[in-house]
Amino acid sequence: MSRGELLTIRNYCEIMNGIITPVQMEGLRLLLTPFPQEEFNQTEDRKVAAQSLGVTCLDCHANFNTNPAFHLTPDVRPQAARFRLDTTSLRGLFNQQIHGSKRTLRSVEDFTEFEQRTAYFNGDHVSATRKGVNLPDRTNQVAMMAQMRNIIDFPPAPKLDPFGRLDPHLASEQELAGERVFMGKGRCAQCHVPQTSFMDNNMHDLKLERTDRCRHSGPGVRSRRSARHRRQVRSLRPKRVLQPLARRGLLVFARPALETTCLRAFSPWNKEGPALLGR
Repeated sequence: MSRGELLTIRNYCEIMNGIITPVQMEGLRLLLTPFPQEEFNQTEDRKVAAQSLGVTCLDCHANFNTNPAFHLTPDVRPQAARFRLDTTSLRGLFNQQIHGSKRTLRSVEDFTEFEQRTAYFNGDHVSATRKGVNLPDRTNQVAMMAQMRNIIDFPPAPKLDPFGRLDPHLASEQELAGERVFMGKGRCAQCHVPQTSFMDNNMHDLKLERTDRCRHSGPGVRSRRSARHRRQVRSLRPKRVLQPLARRGLLVFARPALETTCLRAFSPWNKEGPALLGR
C-alpha cells in the first residue's frame, strides 16, 4: 500500500490519497506528526545537541512494523530494574484484546492515550508536563489514530491455512517438524494459539525468578518482581517480517530468542526444539 516507500509527514498524503478514508487519513497524519518526547524536545534536558520537534509514532513503528528501536520499560521502578523493550510491530493490532506488555490496556484507544506519558515520557507525568506533552482528544484524534491502525493486517503467511496451521503441500519437512514441536512437546501452542493469531489474550506469569537472580533486596522486592514477570502473550505472526532485520545484525536471531523463552518457561526442554522452530 505504501508502494515500497517509508511513510513520512511529507509523502503520506500523495501515497494514500484515494486509498483510505478521510478519517483514516487524519489518523495517519497524527501518527506521522512529531511531538515532544523525553529525549527529543526543546528543553535543555534532552539527548541530542540541537532542540528537536520530537518524535512521531511511526518513527519507531516504521510503516506500522518496527525500525527496530528499543527503549527502557516505562512501568518499572527503581531505575536500575528497568529493562529494554524492543519496538513491537503494530500489524494485526485489531486482533489483540490486551495492549501493553504488562499494563493490560483494553483497547487501542486506551493504548494511544497512555503512550503519550509512558513510551514518550517514561511514565513520568511531571517531566511530560514540563517538556510539552501532547494529550490527544479522545473523540476527535485518538479515535482516528485507532481507526488507521486497526486496518493494518498481519504480513502475508502463504503457508498457513485459515486455521493457522501449516499447509502440508506448501511447507517443507523441517517446517512441519517444527510445527510438531510447537504443537506438541514444546507446548508453545498452549499460549500462542494458532486459531487466534498465535495469541490467547491472557496475561501469564512465567515465574522468571526461577532463573533470574534478583539484583535488589529489601521490602517490596517480591511484589515488584511478580508484577514485572506477568506478561502479555504476543502474536508470532509479525516475527516473519523481522527475520531479514536479524540477518543484518539489527535483531537477535529467532533461535536464541526461542531458546531463552523455552528454557525459562518450560524445564526440561527438548534441545532440538528451538532449532526446528527457529527455521
